[in-house]
Amino acid sequence: MKRQPDNPDKVAIQKIVNTWIDRADLKISYIANRMQLRSPVPISPDNFGNLFLYHAERRPNIDPAVLEALITVFSVDIPSDTRCTADEVIDLIVRVPMPYKEFEGLIERIKRFFPEQELINACLRHGIYLNFGTQLEEMRKVLDQLRQQYGDFVLRFLTDQLVRGRSRDRYWDFDNTDRVSIIILDREWKTIKQVLTWVAQEKQELLIELVLLLVHYMDDRMLYSDRLLFSGLAADAASALPNRQWEEAILRIDALGWIHLELDQLRQAEDQITRGLHIAERLLEKGTDATELVVLAKAWLARVHLQRYLREGDLRQLEEAHRTMGSIEHTQCRPVILNRVKMIAGDIALHDAKLGASKAIDYYQQALSYYGLNLNVDGFMLINRLGVGYMKVGEVKQAEAQFQAILAVDEEWATSNAVRAQFNMAQIDKLNGDLVSARSRTVKVRNRLARLNVQHPMLEDARAFLLTLDGK
Repeated sequence: MKRQPDNPDKVAIQKIVNTWIDRADLKISYIANRMQLRSPVPISPDNFGNLFLYHAERRPNIDPAVLEALITVFSVDIPSDTRCTADEVIDLIVRVPMPYKEFEGLIERIKRFFPEQELINACLRHGIYLNFGTQLEEMRKVLDQLRQQYGDFVLRFLTDQLVRGRSRDRYWDFDNTDRVSIIILDREWKTIKQVLTWVAQEKQELLIELVLLLVHYMDDRMLYSDRLLFSGLAADAASALPNRQWEEAILRIDALGWIHLELDQLRQAEDQITRGLHIAERLLEKGTDATELVVLAKAWLARVHLQRYLREGDLRQLEEAHRTMGSIEHTQCRPVILNRVKMIAGDIALHDAKLGASKAIDYYQQALSYYGLNLNVDGFMLINRLGVGYMKVGEVKQAEAQFQAILAVDEEWATSNAVRAQFNMAQIDKLNGDLVSARSRTVKVRNRLARLNVQHPMLEDARAFLLTLDGK
């Protein structure tokens, strides 16, 4: 095999360095002049950073040993006023291809030539993180402190934006009509997610507090995969910590259970809701008031049975839904829980031929009476359902008024309830004979849902509805 010739740069540098090693009395000007032999750029000892910039993109192929000798010349053996800086040295080293182990060894050997902090700063500017012992440990401590301070700031920020001094219920008190706060959260969501990802690894108490505040925002903005991810991490964190059973229960019953229901993931929904229910029952046995947790869990389990009935047509599932609701119908709870109980009672009535849509409308109106004219997130869920009830009894104008009330608040379809209202309006358009508008609305709904990171059952409904329109 024919031997490949050495890189001419490498040969020239080796000659210079070897000559320097052989002749201790060699003048630095001679080395600088020899270094210019292959370079069109004038080079002097105090212009070390340009030694190998023959071309802007050039990555000089130099043996690390040769490079080390060269660095030694220009950082130790020449007068101090013309020596290279740590920045210049690191700038050169990072452009010389070499295995990481050799790179690490070279840095270790030359670090005695420069003030320690100067070399650390030079490395950090190039994205290089070296183990400088206690200094690096101090940097880690500072970083941890900054992360904690930033995490605490995000907690205060979210509390201010989402609760704003109302009941200060960190879990339930979320109002999606507060447009200023929601827009701020939308803008900062990527940063908030980064904080959640960090605290999930290192600050579990803080993770729980942040997730409790963000659960309904994530649902409202259709951030389903984020809600499942961070709620699951927070529930597991609460399980591992003492005295956080209430938080684990509500996260499993509602934060996880409800979203699994929305996505028609019935096995996962039942598993999480049942786990939360068992925690709530144990709390009751210990004398802790967990009645609302039990009521909410049973309402959601009734919804699981209803969806199984709708999927499989098994009347026993419908009967089980009725039995489950019957066990909690007279339990006293706050409106925020009773609202959901009435909502599920309405859902069951809507699909039970013995009760029908008129009874469902009655339940939905009872639930809405807890909220008056405040169209917050709970109200939107109910108004959509109320509109569907009106459609089923043939009161199309009444139904349309419900859906338009939601769209008047959320003109940009940014929320899950607005997307659902648009899909319901498409069905109104079809009933009114306006197939062009029905198709336009449904296509937009389909496209919005297709961008989600999870499969939403409404997406399949929209696709199926488009087929009925295309057949017209």
